[in-house]
Amino acid sequence: MKNNLKRLQWIDYLKGFCMIAIIMTHLSWPEWYARFLSPFELVGFFFVAGYTFNIKSNFGEFLMVKIRTLMIPILVFGLINAILTYIYPGTILKDRLIGIICQFPGRWDDLWFVACLFTMSLIFYPIVRYIKSNVGKMIAVALIVLSGIIYTCGNGPDLPWQFENACILLSFMCLGYFARRTDLGAKLLGRLRDGKVLICLLILYVLLICCYDNYPIDVHVLEYGSLLFFGISALVGMLLMTSISMALERWDNIKPLRCLQYIGQNTLIYYACQSKVITIFATVLSIAHIHTSTYVANFLVALLVCVILVIPTEIINRYCPGLIGRKRMYKN
Repeated sequence: MKNNLKRLQWIDYLKGFCMIAIIMTHLSWPEWYARFLSPFELVGFFFVAGYTFNIKSNFGEFLMVKIRTLMIPILVFGLINAILTYIYPGTILKDRLIGIICQFPGRWDDLWFVACLFTMSLIFYPIVRYIKSNVGKMIAVALIVLSGIIYTCGNGPDLPWQFENACILLSFMCLGYFARRTDLGAKLLGRLRDGKVLICLLILYVLLICCYDNYPIDVHVLEYGSLLFFGISALVGMLLMTSISMALERWDNIKPLRCLQYIGQNTLIYYACQSKVITIFATVLSIAHIHTSTYVANFLVALLVCVILVIPTEIINRYCPGLIGRKRMYKN
C-alpha cells in the first residue's frame, strides 16, 4: 500500500511539473525556457497515461470511461471557451463549434491535447487487448508511430482528432505501459530514484538542448523540427523530470510539494481553464507595461496563474465534478 501511494505521489509531481511548464510556455516565454520545457511538457502526460492505462473488462466500458473523463470535458470546456471568445474578442461562433467537433490541428481545437489523448487511448486499446506478447505490442506500436511520422513528413492533409500526433506520440504511452508491467521496465524506472542517475540525465539533457537548435517546437500544429532529435530530447527530458519527481517523494510533507501535487491531481481543470486566466493576465500586464518574456517575470506570473486556478478547481471539484468525470469529492 505504501509503494502504491509513493507511485501516485511521483506521478502527481510529474504531472504538476508538466502543467506548470505548459503555463510558462503559453505566456510570452524566454527562448531558453522554451528550449528546456518544450520537449517534455506534453510527453510526460502521455507517459503517465501509459503507466496508468487500464483496458477494463470490455471495450464498451473502456469507451464510456474515456467519454466521461476526456470527451465530456472537451465538449463542455470547448463550448464555454467558444461562447466567451464569441462575446470577446468576437470570434465567429460557428468556426469555434466546428473546431471543437472536428479537432483539426490549429483550427480552434480547444483542449487539443485531451483530444489527442482520447484518440491515442482508442488506438492503444486493441493493441493491449488483443496482442498477447510484449514483443508483438512493441512491433504494433512501432508500425503505428512510423506510419504517423511518414504521413506527417509527407505533408498529408490534417486529420481530425489529432490522429497524426496520437500516432507519433503513442510511443511515450507505450513506454509508460511497459515501465509498470514488465520486470525490465520496473527495474529501469527504479534506477531513476538514484541521485547519480538524476545528475547524469540533467547533464545529458542540457547538452542536448544546448548543442542542437531544434526550436521552436509546437506539437499542437505538428511542428517537431527534427523528429529524431525531438524524440531523443523528449525521452531524456521526461526521464529527467520523472527522476526529479521520484526524488521529491522523500520530502512529501513540505508545503510547496503539496501544492505541486495538488496541481498534478487537477491538471485537466488547470489545462482547460489556464488560457482564459492567461488572457486576463496578459491584458492587465500589457496595461502596466509588464512583459513575461523575462525569465523572472515568466516564472512568477506562471506561479500566480497556478494560484488563481485554484478557484475554478475548487468550484468544479465541489459542485460539478461530473464535468471532468469525477464523483463528488466534498460533502455539503
